[in-house]
Amino acid sequence: MVESGELRTSDGVYELAGRVRSRRRTQDWSLDPQLAPWNGEWRVAVVTPAARDASERNALREEMRRLRYASPREGMWTRPDNLPRDSGPAESWRVVDAQCVWWSGRPDGDPAGLARELFAPVVWVPRAEMLTSRLARVTDAMTRSGDSSLAEGFVVGAAGLAHLRSDPLLPRELAADAAQAGEALRRAYRNYERVFSTALRTWFQQR
Repeated sequence: MVESGELRTSDGVYELAGRVRSRRRTQDWSLDPQLAPWNGEWRVAVVTPAARDASERNALREEMRRLRYASPREGMWTRPDNLPRDSGPAESWRVVDAQCVWWSGRPDGDPAGLARELFAPVVWVPRAEMLTSRLARVTDAMTRSGDSSLAEGFVVGAAGLAHLRSDPLLPRELAADAAQAGEALRRAYRNYERVFSTALRTWFQQR
């Protein structure tokens, strides 16, 4: 990781660097998102007409998804304008800014319907609710039995964190059920993280 620029060392102390450090910041942001008030505007990215090779097109798709944008048609990406720029990694913005021009506007049709079509909260919400329940159960198990539930806790926690990273973070005005499910999952994950850290520390002390 040092050779690839993802880990930095100084006087025997290691710290994350590069893309890994940037992703950690956005992961932390996903656990405590600070959303901007939504005034009905959407951000729209339109791909510039310059020729692009397959690797550039693939990179754009990957980074747009990381920035929580969806594509209603080829060459166009959009989402409600309620996320600050620092909600996404700087390297993601560099990729998309190099290939797109930006606009702000409002859909003529039903914005809630458009959000449902593009971001499928009907799919995201049930899994969030399931993971919230699983996190609560495994947190209770670790509280009672300590490090004997660490393996299960690690798997469930990783699944919960991955799902939070995929939260489209839609305005409550467009998807109240998704906003509520996301808040519940974050509360469950923070409680899980505290108990998991204690159980893991106990496990190391006993070795």
